[in-house]
Amino acid sequence: MKPLIVSNTVTDEIERPNIFKKDGKWYLFTSTRGSKMTIDGIDDKDIYMLGYVANSLTGPYKPLNKTGIVLHQDLNPYDITWTYAHYAIPQQESDNVVITSYMTNRGYFKDHKSTFAPSFSLNIEGQNTAVIEDSIQEQGQLTNNQ
Repeated sequence: MKPLIVSNTVTDEIERPNIFKKDGKWYLFTSTRGSKMTIDGIDDKDIYMLGYVANSLTGPYKPLNKTGIVLHQDLNPYDITWTYAHYAIPQQESDNVVITSYMTNRGYFKDHKSTFAPSFSLNIEGQNTAVIEDSIQEQGQLTNNQ
């Protein structure tokens, strides 16, 4: 089987990939670090969630938001609220997904360990996504109560 996606923004690291069907389309999400990307102008300390959409499980997949970038996090990795490994969880009967992630760069702190970050909602409309304003939820929450 051929790879589901091939992208000039992903090299040797794709974390927490997930795929699901919504409204007759297949959505594939993954997280990566800027340091693993091959294009110029990407900060090597930044974190990205990439997303793709297709009409069938085997593709072809097209980048969401024209670029594939769904989330871009540029917080200083020494900040204890730094998040990584974003993951999209579809919600029943909704155009929203809940985004979970981890918080704190465990490699930089002896006294702080990684934990779930607060979750938030992301809206998907065809080939476009948008973070829903004021949708912050509990740490590690997997469903949307809105």
